[in-house]
Amino acid sequence: EEFGLPWAVVTNADHGLATARLGAGGITPPVLTTVEEVPAGKPDPAIYRLGAQRIGVPIERCLVVEDSPAGIGAGVAAGAIVAALRRDEGHLRIEGLPELTRALRAART
Repeated sequence: EEFGLPWAVVTNADHGLATARLGAGGITPPVLTTVEEVPAGKPDPAIYRLGAQRIGVPIERCLVVEDSPAGIGAGVAAGAIVAALRRDEGHLRIEGLPELTRALRAART
């Protein structure tokens, strides 16, 4: 929580696969929302709406960071602001997470 902001991982992976992949990367999200918890996965927007509800932030104030067309579509359809990683479909195109980190730092000052 470098920026003091609530955050979650929202994934089309099932819980077991998500925790294994996140654990391998040393990431322990405060909230994990997986595909088993919604009727349909991305591009259906329900998974992002559930993630936003769990962190207590209106979806319209959430930033979704995505790298897949299905995820970008889900974030846009849910009503979130979408940062698209190396893609043009979102609201903000980013080349990598360091670029996003710099932008967030600049916005906080």
